[in-house]
Amino acid sequence: MSPVLVGQVLFGVVGALMVALGLPLWRRRVRPNHLYGLRSPETLGDEVVWYQANAVSGLIQVGAGVILLGLALALPRVSGLSAEWYVMICLGWLLTSVVGMCLVLPSIARRMARRRSSLGDLGGSGLGDRSPLPRPDQRSCSEPDVQSVG
Repeated sequence: MSPVLVGQVLFGVVGALMVALGLPLWRRRVRPNHLYGLRSPETLGDEVVWYQANAVSGLIQVGAGVILLGLALALPRVSGLSAEWYVMICLGWLLTSVVGMCLVLPSIARRMARRRSSLGDLGGSGLGDRSPLPRPDQRSCSEPDVQSVG
């Protein structure tokens, strides 16, 4: 078996695994836990921050996995690319994306937690927020209570 074929299978499986593990996080399907997801004091201390930070984390992970999968499948078709360069490019992307996620995502979670604590329970709470406006049942006390007459 050629080294490029082994690399295709290995990097392809790792890319697909990154996508498979990132999708539930992105779709907010993973409850707070100590085993899976972006775990930090900020995410474990606040369920809203958990879901928002892990949605961002999952999206980035899915993107990195799709790119790795694309590299694994497309690079062997580049003429003149040696097996060593193929492995270095795929491994370089994998390491860069994982180290980047480990360095950037905790700071995003901290920023979300700070923003949430400064806003309280009203309003948006940071990156990845799907509902930046307060729900109708969370109106401010200063808003008039309008009732329909009729």
